[in-house]
Amino acid sequence: MLKPAEALLECDPRFVGMEGYDPSSGQRRSMRMNDLRILVAHVTLNETVPLDIREQFDIARNAFVYSWFVYEFASLAEKQGFAVLEMALRRRATPDEASNNSKSPGLARLLKKARQLGWLRAEDFEMPSMTGSEQTMSRLDLLLDFRNHAMHGNVHLLPQETPTVLGLCAEVINALFMPTANASAHRADPA
Repeated sequence: MLKPAEALLECDPRFVGMEGYDPSSGQRRSMRMNDLRILVAHVTLNETVPLDIREQFDIARNAFVYSWFVYEFASLAEKQGFAVLEMALRRRATPDEASNNSKSPGLARLLKKARQLGWLRAEDFEMPSMTGSEQTMSRLDLLLDFRNHAMHGNVHLLPQETPTVLGLCAEVINALFMPTANASAHRADPA
């Protein structure tokens, strides 16, 4: 439903009653729009990432902040994050191609190519397996599941996960454009 004009600058009702944490006082308080900004302020792309990709990624971060007004904007933020990830993979694969080219082999093929060419290594994105076993899995594999869920017509209202999804997209994009001299240091220190 389109918000009425008189309510455009009111927070989405789903944020009413949520609490935030004030680090200066150590107290809990009513959530504020800036709390959403703080959640994604550290999710940034490095200067080595082309400017147009960084600008498009900032649209995703801003959409999350503006979910304060329209809760569903968190889903738009994730979709934009995935679109920018695909844009970054295309740019890395074909740097001389125009960035407005809508032809793309798709995220799965681009991620596979990035792995095959060594731009991304699954072990750099390892996490404990979600099965509870002692095995590990790659967060790169989760990207496709998250992206497909968001992009293929599913209703997705988990804005608390959006900063994590955007963080993973940013981590992958930064790895794609990491200077060669720093690549081995990144792999040695996955933090």
